[in-house]
Amino acid sequence: MAGDAFELLQECATPIEAAQLTSFLTAHGIEHVVQGEAHAALIPGPLGGALIVPRVLVARRDLERARALLASDLSPESQDGQVFDGAVCPVHERQAVGTCARCGTFLCAGCQTLGNPPVCESCLAAEATAPAGRGGAGRVFVWVLLAGVILTFAFNALRRLW
Repeated sequence: MAGDAFELLQECATPIEAAQLTSFLTAHGIEHVVQGEAHAALIPGPLGGALIVPRVLVARRDLERARALLASDLSPESQDGQVFDGAVCPVHERQAVGTCARCGTFLCAGCQTLGNPPVCESCLAAEATAPAGRGGAGRVFVWVLLAGVILTFAFNALRRLW
């Protein structure tokens, strides 16, 4: 492991997502390292995930196998190619053949969002309306920090005058 070069497999939205991915990789015997997981957990609240994104890196020799395993695990059909028994797509009210990779909603063959990974229309709409990138939360953090510094200097200056 010490001599192996590691390459980025995936950036995760939360440390929990990174933990799920590392469990999956461990189960398949793939060497991996998580960058930023501890640092994201140190910053409380939503700013931790907004400022520091956990990154899962795998050994270069395992990269293609890890990508193939992730792609096969996220395919819309079950391992044996059968549809999900009794599961119905809530949008088209037809037999489900997959689930949304983000929220778990059942998807049918008529869904236009059966990509890799499959994502439901609600999650796509939420993504489209979300602010671009992570700049929003990071920008708020910087402004709050700057305001705190300015107020500290102003308070100290006023204290000297009194």
